[in-house]
Amino acid sequence: MRHYCYTSLAPDLGDAEFEAIIARAHQRNRALAIGGIVSFRNGVICQILEGPAKNLEVLVPVILADPRHCGVATISDARIPAIGFADFGMVRVSPLDVALRSIAIIDRIGAGRSKSGPAQLDLVLSAPPRSVHLLQSAGAA
Repeated sequence: MRHYCYTSLAPDLGDAEFEAIIARAHQRNRALAIGGIVSFRNGVICQILEGPAKNLEVLVPVILADPRHCGVATISDARIPAIGFADFGMVRVSPLDVALRSIAIIDRIGAGRSKSGPAQLDLVLSAPPRSVHLLQSAGAA
């Protein structure tokens, strides 16, 4: 099994168009035994995909080549013992929250490079969304 997380920019993509893309991706991903989550806010995408490595080896290059987004940056790419996201869908959290969840997963299985432990990241992720946004704002200042 493989865990892959990326972030990208899609400044010209609207919410309705993005939701239509996700509806089609949900069907495709189910057929490929791929689970995950995706967040889209203010033109920023962050997505975690998990599933059989051979299926992600085909899907990831297709996503990276999609002209509807740019500035793609890989956050994590690792082998995992099991899928943590059995289904696939959009979540109503910030893209940063998805990225932090990916880092925590990779740290938990020992493939990450972060010096902050998963427990610290879990504290941030379990905070109410308003608190997380306050932390983001404070960090940006």
